[in-house]
Amino acid sequence: MKKLAFILFLTLSPILTLKADLAFRNHRYNVFSVLPVLPDQIVMMGNSITNMHEWWEALGDHRIVNRGVSGAVSDEMVANMDPIVKGHPAKVFIMIGTNDIGYGQSREHIAENLQTILNRFKLESPITRVYVQSILPSGNGSRGGKIAGVNELLKTVCRKAGVTFIDLYNLLGDGEGHLKAGWSFDDLHPKAAGYQAWCNTLLPYLNEGMDYTFSCQYPQTFPDIHEGYTNSWGARMGALSLLPVKKDDIVFIGDEMIHSGEWHELLGSPRAKNRGTGWGYPGADMALIQKQISHFMHGNENSVCPQAVVLYAGAQEAENRMDIHNFEIKYRELLTTLHEQAPEAHIQVLTVLRNTDAEKDTLVQAYNKVLKTICKKDKKASLVDIYTPLCSPEMMMENYVSGSGYLKIAEILKCLL
Repeated sequence: MKKLAFILFLTLSPILTLKADLAFRNHRYNVFSVLPVLPDQIVMMGNSITNMHEWWEALGDHRIVNRGVSGAVSDEMVANMDPIVKGHPAKVFIMIGTNDIGYGQSREHIAENLQTILNRFKLESPITRVYVQSILPSGNGSRGGKIAGVNELLKTVCRKAGVTFIDLYNLLGDGEGHLKAGWSFDDLHPKAAGYQAWCNTLLPYLNEGMDYTFSCQYPQTFPDIHEGYTNSWGARMGALSLLPVKKDDIVFIGDEMIHSGEWHELLGSPRAKNRGTGWGYPGADMALIQKQISHFMHGNENSVCPQAVVLYAGAQEAENRMDIHNFEIKYRELLTTLHEQAPEAHIQVLTVLRNTDAEKDTLVQAYNKVLKTICKKDKKASLVDIYTPLCSPEMMMENYVSGSGYLKIAEILKCLL
C-alpha cells in the first residue's frame, strides 16, 4: 500500500479531491492482494462502473472476477496489477481513464499507463487475452467533451499493440456525449439497461476461444427499480434485483463491508451472491437495506427463497449515533422483513465491526449485545461474532476490513454455511 500512496503523491498530489476516498481504495486493493487470480479466470479491471456490477452473476459464470475500484485512476491500476498479471488469467477486460479525466489528468498520461499495462501482460502473461473497453460516455462533471478524444488515443494504443478495443462509447451513448436516456441516474454509472447492453456486447469476446459458454442473465424486459435512490446506489439496486436467486444460494445483504467482499471467491462457491450496497464507509443504512430486500428476493421472476442470508448492518447507525432503543426497533423490523421475504432462509446475523472512534465503538458494542438478545429469541437467526476476531490491527484498515479480515470472516462462515 506504500507503493500506491507514493505514486499518488508523485503524480496526483495537486488533485486534492482524489484523497477523499483513498482509504476506501487502499482497502479494496488490499482485499485483492489476498485473492489469487487463477489461469481459468476472467478479470474485469476498472473503476466504480466495474466495481458496482456483479459481472460473474450477470454473465452466468463464477470464473469471472471483479477487480474494479470506485474512484480508481490509471496510476493505481498500474501500481496494483501484480496479483492479476502473476495469476496469468485467461482473459482480462480493462476500462481505464474515466476518473483521470474527471481529475484533470492528460489523455497522454492515460495512454502511457494503458501502454504500461499492455506491456506487462505481453511480457509476463502472454497467455492472457487482453481486451480494452472504451470509456463510457458521460457528461458528469468535467468529463464531458473529453472522453471521445481519449478513446481515440486508447484505440490507437490498442491497434499498435495488437489488442482488441471494444467500443462501448457508441453502444451506450446517445450520440451527444451522454449515456442513453434512462440508462443512468447521474450520466456516469449505468443502470440495469446499460449493463444488459454491455454484457450482451461482451459475450462474443468472452466466448472467443473458450470451451464453455457465457450468457447474459438479465431478463429481456424489466422494471426500473431504485426505491427513490437516484444515484449509483439506486442503479446497483436495480441491476442486482434482476439477477436470479436459487434455492441453495447464500445471499449476502448489507452495506459497504458486504459490497467489497468478493464472496464467491472468498467462500470458493458460486452459491454466494453479493447484495451489498455502497462504497466509502459505512455505506447503506438499515432503512435502505430493508427497502432492497423484497427486490433482491423477488425482482427476477425465476428467483426462489435462498438457503441462507448473511446480514450485516448497523455501521451507518453507529456513525449517526443512533440510540440503543431505536437501533433495536429498526433491526427487529429489518429481520421481520427478511423473514417475510425469505421465509425458509436461515439468517446469519453478523455483529457490527469495531469503530476507530472510541465513543462510537462503545455504541457498537452495545448494538452487538442487542443483536445477541434478538438472535436468542429468533429460531431462524443466528448471531455470528466477527467483532472479536477482527479486533487485531491487521484485520482492519481504519474502519474498513482488510484482506486478512475478509479471509477471517470467510473462514468463520465456511463452518456455518
